[in-house]
Amino acid sequence: MDFYIIPILLGNNMDSLFGIKNDLLIIYNLFYKFHLLYTNKWHKPFMLINKHTSLNNIKNIIINSKNFQSKIIFIIYFSGHSSSKGYLKFYNENISSSILLDYFNKHLTYSSQIYFIIDSCYSKNFIENINKYKNIEKIYFMGSSMENEHSKEIETDYDDTLFKYKLIKPCKKIVVSIFSLYFVKLLMIRNINNYQDFKNIINDKLWKMISIKYKQTIYYEEIY
Repeated sequence: MDFYIIPILLGNNMDSLFGIKNDLLIIYNLFYKFHLLYTNKWHKPFMLINKHTSLNNIKNIIINSKNFQSKIIFIIYFSGHSSSKGYLKFYNENISSSILLDYFNKHLTYSSQIYFIIDSCYSKNFIENINKYKNIEKIYFMGSSMENEHSKEIETDYDDTLFKYKLIKPCKKIVVSIFSLYFVKLLMIRNINNYQDFKNIINDKLWKMISIKYKQTIYYEEIY
């Protein structure tokens, strides 16, 4: 059975990161394009930023998803601060993978899959010690950095092709996270639109050049 894909985009800047909103917008535009191309397979992305980045808002999405007559894969994208212990910094709480997956498992009433795309420092640590869950049959993970690496932001030229469906005010330069920017650009360059093929950018020659230049290593794992 084909999966229906529901993207949930989360970002929390904690008043010290400049590119979080831009990160969410370029990911939103990418996934919204997939939604337009494959209306029966991709839901319009949900975008939760700063004070809206909470477990309770995620719960509402999970509960409402039971209305779809298919198996579902949730894509959980996060841009923001994390800790070396594997916690993501939500608005008023630190969230580990076990907390988030326990929460999904509690509110799911059907078998589902989860695909994490995490753009934060030490992102690989987020998937340490993941247990199996009865309502989650598979977990994919793509992270912007290894356990001891920082995830970085850069200032780059404004590219209106990245903001086709959800706009920001045109400007000459924007700040954006390196991983999120090149994740989107590589998927567009290589014409990748299947979530199962996202991992192909890891070995892409362009990503290898980016990784060497910025000392930031993308990581991918299918957990079970």
